[in-house]
Amino acid sequence: MSSAYLARGSGPVQEADDPYLTPIPSNTSPTDLSPPVLDVRDITFLPPRNGPLDNSRFQQKLMDEGAIGGVAFLINDSCFADNDTTYYWPGEQYAIDGGHAVALVGWDDTFPKENFAVEAPGDGAFILKNSWGTWQGSDGYLYISYYDPPRLGHFWDDEQAYYDGENGDSAPGVLFTGVPTDVDNRIYQYDPPLGWTASIGTGTDTTFYGANVFSAERYEELTNVSFYTREPGG
Repeated sequence: MSSAYLARGSGPVQEADDPYLTPIPSNTSPTDLSPPVLDVRDITFLPPRNGPLDNSRFQQKLMDEGAIGGVAFLINDSCFADNDTTYYWPGEQYAIDGGHAVALVGWDDTFPKENFAVEAPGDGAFILKNSWGTWQGSDGYLYISYYDPPRLGHFWDDEQAYYDGENGDSAPGVLFTGVPTDVDNRIYQYDPPLGWTASIGTGTDTTFYGANVFSAERYEELTNVSFYTREPGG
């Protein structure tokens, strides 16, 4: 959904123009928002980690390109400590109260395991930017243990069951990068508001034909053509 929102040029906008409020007064954004402040350049979906210390890919992306959004984890409220400054969920023996998505902004390989409400198996934590306000955590930031079992992702299957690493969906993070907005750009595309909602395959055939027809609103130069597939190399 967020990829579709950015790719079609609906955002991002300044938070002052469409503030995140709690409690949320409405799920609908204003219709008179200012134009987007950036054009999306790249959207990179990162694969899940293979274990609690498989962190080099995330760390390199953070250094090279910035914060990683869409990072989610399962919540048990008793696993937060120090005004939500630290979090470690040891597993299913602690009931799941829900899920939450945040932005991954940094890490500390030496963060003590004893700092969590439930001691983690080892040291080390990611630093997350939360959306609950600056009065929670450390000015709105918190540490989550490298050993948090869900391994940073969306961890539910169709029945909302706990993700065990083999079943269900796992989308541990997405990196968005942008460039200054070109106000003269015009995007022509067929894309529903929610983005990718269905797939079309070729079955046993090796060739697939398709076409899109657009009517230009004025005389203009075509500079980019995009085509999307579900899998890398598709």
